[in-house]
Amino acid sequence: NISDTLQEFSVQFSDLGYTAQETGAIIAQSIDQGVWDVNKVGDAFKEANVRISEGSDEVRNALANMGLNAQNIVDAINAGDAAGALDIVIDKLGEVENATEQNKYGLAIFGTMWEDLGSEQILALGNAVEGLNNVSGAISEVTNHVEAAGNVFDRFWRGFSEGAAMSGGDVFSAIIG
Repeated sequence: NISDTLQEFSVQFSDLGYTAQETGAIIAQSIDQGVWDVNKVGDAFKEANVRISEGSDEVRNALANMGLNAQNIVDAINAGDAAGALDIVIDKLGEVENATEQNKYGLAIFGTMWEDLGSEQILALGNAVEGLNNVSGAISEVTNHVEAAGNVFDRFWRGFSEGAAMSGGDVFSAIIG
């Protein structure tokens, strides 16, 4: 049902501000977490988007009780930065230590999808995008190291070639020589 989920919710995830890679990371994370119906993940994000954008007292209280500025989160969602806002909300939900309070806030924000998926699975979805960003950062770091090593080799080779040329021979006769 992955292809059905992507077909049904790709526009929703895009409207929320998630890239195709981030959407893929969220779907992959949900599968890793053993979600029995990946479609529920799309429903959860859509439900949270709708509930927060409406800004009901229940949602505003849940956000405020988690230490968030409810108006800023509602404004971010309504301005099209739902991805960033939802990531913050999921992270803050994960910080709520009291299970009863966490369930109350999760239900206010994610509706019945909080019950259907469970707290563990929804909270793990916040880590999916972070994990993707960590992988992207690691790839950039490796690329930078490879480029730096290539620059060192280029400088070495240039110096070696210039030294060989100054000695009157070409590079190969300097090596053999």
